Amino acid sequence: MDTWELVDAERRDNVALLEGLSPAQWDVQSLCGEWKVRDVAAHLSSPANWEVLPFALELLRSGFNINTATERDGVRRGQRDTKAIIDEFRGTIGKRRKPPGTSPETVLNDMVVHGQDIRRPLGIGREIPEDRLRTCLDYVVNTNLAVGGKKRAAGVRLVATDIDWSHGDGPEVRGPAEALLLTLNGRADALSDVDGPGKDPLAARRS
Repeated sequence: MDTWELVDAERRDNVALLEGLSPAQWDVQSLCGEWKVRDVAAHLSSPANWEVLPFALELLRSGFNINTATERDGVRRGQRDTKAIIDEFRGTIGKRRKPPGTSPETVLNDMVVHGQDIRRPLGIGREIPEDRLRTCLDYVVNTNLAVGGKKRAAGVRLVATDIDWSHGDGPEVRGPAEALLLTLNGRADALSDVDGPGKDPLAARRS
């Protein structure tokens, strides 16, 4: 599969996840900042439906802080009916649109990590397909765009214990590929699933 095909496969899996949530689960706090599950779910549609003017206005209202603008956009989108959120997200399957300066790998990383932002607090386990994990890991250790993964990975050796993947030099950090990916994306919840002498330096770069 090429990366866009992986994106669509991940979108389908996340649509199935959202369709199975109870009303109470939609309002559980996610792993992603101040967002509830509904806000993360609503944000999943944004890469494919990105529009210059609405986001520019949100950026202006947020003092040109892109993270704040993104957070507010997610909350705004998340206030809608859950069926509308799911229907909009389902409609992104097959789309190849993305924000300027990003790549299909950026979108895939967003889909995989935000899916886990929803699943982990809800106690919903998942085995992420290896090709998606590997593509995201190879991407995130080589970019600081949005998530700062390259900065976090510097000076440590990352070793996945469940797939054949490693990266870097230095004190070792070992753990499942999913936990390494979430840690590189700044999710403290995944730190308990990794170990090794490089864990503390990696944890210190979480923010």
